[in-house]
Amino acid sequence: MMALVISCNWKRANHNEPKIEKVTIEPDSQISLQNQFDSNYFENMKRIAENPYSSFYDTSLNGGFSISFCNDKEMQYLLYKKGDTLKDTIGSTSLGIRYKSLGYIGADFDKTFVFVNSFGNGNPHYIRLYEKETLTNLIPDGSAWIDVDTSSQVLLFSKSDVPFEGDSMTLFDTKKMSYKNYAFPKEIFDGPQKLKRIKLIKLNERAFTIEFECEEGIKIKKYSR
Repeated sequence: MMALVISCNWKRANHNEPKIEKVTIEPDSQISLQNQFDSNYFENMKRIAENPYSSFYDTSLNGGFSISFCNDKEMQYLLYKKGDTLKDTIGSTSLGIRYKSLGYIGADFDKTFVFVNSFGNGNPHYIRLYEKETLTNLIPDGSAWIDVDTSSQVLLFSKSDVPFEGDSMTLFDTKKMSYKNYAFPKEIFDGPQKLKRIKLIKLNERAFTIEFECEEGIKIKKYSR
């Protein structure tokens, strides 16, 4: 993993937190959090990188939770709150580190949300699926983004940031709090950036369908749930 990962310090709310100065954040768009990360995920990610001081960084989540951006003279932080109560510091990096490395919301569900860190072009997008009340990460550390269906509140991810044959992808249903593993299409291993070449295009209670790019072009594969 790149050196940028080392510079990310995860801090607990009540363990000697520094004095933080609130930054006034001017929204640069009117993008809705509810559906910002479906098929246009990578387009929006680029917009975040260009101007992170936006509603992506100072926003409300379902259930009365919110995330705000703050900084002191050396560090920058994302603060996780319920109402006016600070629950935790969800992310921190040194000033000058890319803001998308600090982290941003990938999807907001009823009881959980997806938190994303991006450490540069070409790298996997590392994620955590947080339970809102406890801020417990429900998926393995090092998991990486594939896609999400916000209406069904379902996350598709890989436990391995660079999967190999024999690894699996995971479909996590956050409403039922259940998950199931599925084999990657064998054709996906013919080139780099495997996870970026997979897209979730259809999902219902009985099946889901992905579209993926390989040497032979664009293919579609259906899985039973």
